[in-house]
Amino acid sequence: MEADEQLAAALDAHGELLAEELRRLADLPQVRIVPSSVFDRAKPLGSVAQARGVVVKLRCCKKPLDQKCNNLSGVAACPTFIEAARLLRLKVQEKHGSEECLAKACEHAESTRSEGTTSINNDAFARLMEGQLAKQRARSALTQCEKKVSTLRAILSDAQASLHQAEAEEQEARIELERLEGKKQKTANNSQKGRPPHYEEYSSYTHSTWLSTTGEIMNRRAVEPRQDISKPAPPDGEDGALRHWRRGLAGCICDWAAGSLDNVVKLIVRVINHFKVMMIPAD
Repeated sequence: MEADEQLAAALDAHGELLAEELRRLADLPQVRIVPSSVFDRAKPLGSVAQARGVVVKLRCCKKPLDQKCNNLSGVAACPTFIEAARLLRLKVQEKHGSEECLAKACEHAESTRSEGTTSINNDAFARLMEGQLAKQRARSALTQCEKKVSTLRAILSDAQASLHQAEAEEQEARIELERLEGKKQKTANNSQKGRPPHYEEYSSYTHSTWLSTTGEIMNRRAVEPRQDISKPAPPDGEDGALRHWRRGLAGCICDWAAGSLDNVVKLIVRVINHFKVMMIPAD
């Protein structure tokens, strides 16, 4: 695994706690820190505590200084990169915090300032670290949003199911009340006033029944007639193809004719032309 990938993996595991310790370590003038400062040389990664840790290059002494993790307990315990970075910072302050070391570190920084490389490594490390943390925060925000959307979708689905059930129960209750109050009376003139024709046929439909029967009709209407298909003639009579209360052709034509006999003729001609019928078979 490359140095950038090891740093990213460490930040994924320890987040802001590790980032804060690394920032405090990088703020020391004696320290030069790079992406490879966080290392894990074990195979597989994380399998050996002593093979991982934090290492920096000292500007004052021009040599590396590291702090490796361990499996110890008590004050010497250093199980993760967080403790390694903290202990390494304390080690730098204790062993290289003298005025001499600080003076050498400042002298080294001054000598490299003219070359424009004084803080390149530390700045690159900071940019890489902050970029990785930004991605972590974005991933976390996305995960939270996805969970929220999933929860709200489940709530919406349950609410829709409850609404449909409540609507069906409301309809059934209304029908039962009308039956008990004796309001369902047929009248000879119901096509002109009051309820429309055949109200009794469909007023008892539940929501699911209406959807089911309408779906069946839509499926039949979608079948395009063909010359090579032969079927028995459609039934006649009150419930036949012409006069059926809901699906009858006469009713469909009346619906579009708007009371005009001329429109009836025009609609019949349109139907013949639509299906390209050359001959009309006798009944």
